[in-house]
Amino acid sequence: MPTLSNINLPTPKSWDEFEEITLDALRIKWDSPNLQRHGRQGQPQAGVDVYGDDNLSQAAGVQCKKYDTDLTLKIIEDEITNAESFDPPLDVFFIATTYPTDATLQKQIRIISKERRDAKKFAVGIFFWNDIVQELVTNEKIFKKHFPQISLDT
Repeated sequence: MPTLSNINLPTPKSWDEFEEITLDALRIKWDSPNLQRHGRQGQPQAGVDVYGDDNLSQAAGVQCKKYDTDLTLKIIEDEITNAESFDPPLDVFFIATTYPTDATLQKQIRIISKERRDAKKFAVGIFFWNDIVQELVTNEKIFKKHFPQISLDT
């Protein structure tokens, strides 16, 4: 039987909406109300769309990628390089994407993250669309903000 955390919610139509959904989902996940969007369209952002402290009080940066197809390791590596110029330096960096969960990308990112930690650089992770949805469904008010046409009532 499907549950709300594993239904196929439509991905956002715009990058701006996706950034806002990601921000809200991570505020829930990390219990971090001080997370915020970084800059605005047209401003240099050093590869970071959302920043603030994560649940471990680490300086976290998140790059939002609205990619339903064709998200590649090269795109992710380019964003990691961009995030290295974020000031002050990050402790951890995530890609948040509308792309479906992909075991190959997960493995590649785990390897990159370990290599970076061994080199005393920020760790890297990824949140796929279903990871973001799983957080949203835990908060009815926030879920309704983004998906007013769907009720969490049983």
